[in-house]
Amino acid sequence: MERRTFIKTGVAVGVVSTLASKVVAGANGGKRPNLVIVFPDQMHNYAMGFLKKEPVYTPNLDRFASESLVLTVRY
Repeated sequence: MERRTFIKTGVAVGVVSTLASKVVAGANGGKRPNLVIVFPDQMHNYAMGFLKKEPVYTPNLDRFASESLVLTVRY
């Protein structure tokens, strides 16, 4: 990944997380939400079973994704 693409992706994640925290804070009476951003730098789409790209077995990652908001980036 090029440096410029990496920076754009990081900025996009920051904006989305800020907006998401504002929405969640408004929905739960102004309390600050617990927010965890997982941004793996060396994990390919075909290594994640929940994306259904390749038949890989990742039960813990699949469960984590089912309980989370998953954002993907297209190149």
